Amino acid sequence: MKTKQIYILVALLALFTTHATLADEIAPEAVGKASEAVSPHAVKFTGGLGLGYNTYNSSVVSIGQYSLIAKFGASYRNANIQRFVLSMSTFVTALPLNTSPITIGAISDKVTIRYLGVNLRVGYDTPWMTGPWRLQLNFGWYYNTTFVTKNYFGYVNANGPQFFPTIEYSMEDGSAIGGYLKFSPISSGLSFLNSSLNYEVAIGANYMFPGLLFGKYKYTVSLDFAQLSMKPDAVRAYANSTSLGLGVLF
Repeated sequence: MKTKQIYILVALLALFTTHATLADEIAPEAVGKASEAVSPHAVKFTGGLGLGYNTYNSSVVSIGQYSLIAKFGASYRNANIQRFVLSMSTFVTALPLNTSPITIGAISDKVTIRYLGVNLRVGYDTPWMTGPWRLQLNFGWYYNTTFVTKNYFGYVNANGPQFFPTIEYSMEDGSAIGGYLKFSPISSGLSFLNSSLNYEVAIGANYMFPGLLFGKYKYTVSLDFAQLSMKPDAVRAYANSTSLGLGVLF
């Protein structure tokens, strides 16, 4: 586990040095764009914490865990091609809040599970909605892996393409309501696994509002649901998550 903890720390340091740049899933491309004018070479950052409940179920184990989840993101938009946006987001289990008992054969133990996910996307603001509405289509790649006590179970280096449409309605007071869908088939190397058994799907909604304390920042409240299904061999596993988060857009 020490090696894996080092990997997590290195990943977090990389995220903060990129912010100094980075960062389920508050997607920076999903909140706070339609309510303000786009400035040349606009770069936006998000950061937040969420309370999540995750389950992991397979024929071998079944656990449930509450966790604190850290989320970070960055997006870039060039004024010369304002309909397009580049974005990156990441989430990581910052602190498991409970352990789960498992029994595998003759082994009985208590475990925690941590998740690390990274999303890279290119978004396009469609011309189909005008005024306070904005519909954006995002395409990209994602990466997801788990860190489990003593490697009893879990998945490693799941990745694949993703389709990520978002919609937003902006209000006159500077607040906005948004939502998103996500579908990602899981690949193994350069080939795709059976997409009916190996996939990640997610849905979420958020509310953005101007800051009360620091006026130049905006805040988001988000609710996310996600399921990852994997069956690379004889054992099929489901990882489900529900999270409620608070973030800052700056």
